[in-house]
Amino acid sequence: MSLVPSFHLLSENWINIIGKISHYFLIIAMAGIGLKVSFLSILKNGKKALLVGILIFLFQIIFGLTLIELLL
Repeated sequence: MSLVPSFHLLSENWINIIGKISHYFLIIAMAGIGLKVSFLSILKNGKKALLVGILIFLFQIIFGLTLIELLL
């Protein structure tokens, strides 16, 4: 999609519309992937990996909030 605006192949309005549509398609695809995830199998087979993922998630939240507080 980045070549289309660069060469002015479509108007700005069409580029915005296509961008919004692709955004919604990405959300639908990610939701579909999420619906196929079995959390019981993750808990059974990957407790350590799940724990690491949770810790990284919490670290990112705390780090992000800290940066926001420091910059504002």
